[in-house]
This record gives sequence, structure tokens and C-alpha cells, in this order.
Amino acid sequence: MENTSMFHSHPAPGDASFAPEPIEALPVPDDVAQWQGTRQRLLESWQAVLGQPAFDNSDTFDRSAEHLTTFDQEHYTGTILLQPTTPTTRQTVLLMTP
Repeated sequence: MENTSMFHSHPAPGDASFAPEPIEALPVPDDVAQWQGTRQRLLESWQAVLGQPAFDNSDTFDRSAEHLTTFDQEHYTGTILLQPTTPTTRQTVLLMTP
């Protein structure tokens, strides 16, 4: 089981469609004005990687999750929800609470 877990949690680099970015500590800005510039660069970097949704962000649609069922297990209570991701799609979510 442990080998399978390691295999799936650490995919081969060739599987990635982009070169992974090195993980480095971010410098801590000295003042708020400096942070605003850093914040903007971080936001632009994230948007370049993640892209934008295919729908207009001003689209109004019900973003509340729909409760499907709740069940009890030995170590948690599970709740299955349908969470809106776009105006026309939903994703199934398992919420586990102790």
C-alpha cells in the first residue's frame, strides 16, 4: 500500500505538462507599498499558471452547495455535497468531520 501511495503522490516529472517552478521562500517586504507590488506579481503569476474561468466572472448563478447525504463512519461523519464550479457544472465533494 505504501508503495502505491508514493507512486500516485509523486508522479514522474515527464507526466507534467509544464516545468515545475522551484520552491523558494518569498522575501518579506518592509512596508505595505512594497507588499502591494509583490502581491500584484504573485497574482499575475498565479493567473498565468491557472488561467481564467471560461465563463464571465460577473455571471450570477447559485453558488451554494447542494446537500446529498450524510453518513457516519467509525472515525468521522461524511457529508456528500454538490458544489457549483461554473453556471452549468457541479463537482461532488466529500466533507469529513471528526
